[in-house]
Amino acid sequence: MEFASCRLLIPAFGAIRLSAADSSTLAEASYLSEAGLPEAESDGQPPLPRVFPEDEAAFQHCAVLQSAAGWLADYFRGVPQDNRTLPFRLQLEARGTEFQRRVWRELQAIPYGTTITYKELAERAGCPKGFRAAGGACNKNPFLIFVPCHRVISADGSLRGFACGLGAKAALLGLERRGRAAISSNTPEGRR
Repeated sequence: MEFASCRLLIPAFGAIRLSAADSSTLAEASYLSEAGLPEAESDGQPPLPRVFPEDEAAFQHCAVLQSAAGWLADYFRGVPQDNRTLPFRLQLEARGTEFQRRVWRELQAIPYGTTITYKELAERAGCPKGFRAAGGACNKNPFLIFVPCHRVISADGSLRGFACGLGAKAALLGLERRGRAAISSNTPEGRR
């Protein structure tokens, strides 16, 4: 049973529906569509992500939805996020097979702005020859972006499979590359 939910509209990406299992556990983060996205602001900048609670009162009393929506808003503003230390709990244990849950945990360990191959993911999940099964687990991922399946690419470096489409996958990887570049340029090593 769902405790509360909301939609987060992200310009140039689409809508993500967040649902909470309780006040501290996120039950799902799923892609809805690109339909109904707001246009660019008059200054040419895209508008910031906007939250639309399905029940305002439930949303106001649901810390996990507020935290998850804030985390995603920061992510889409280009603020690097660490998927290993989310400020809330994901309801992973109630979803998928044991192998899928291992894959999802390994996805969370992929650092922001980096990619691995499906083969590497399968090896990390303990099934070295299971790259197709790892891809299948990515496809069943119930926590879009929080469990970053968009960071997995094919062995030849090309983009393959993503629930939101390959254009969205490329956009997410580009956002993360720019975020990492900004961090690198602000360190003493990056200014040399």
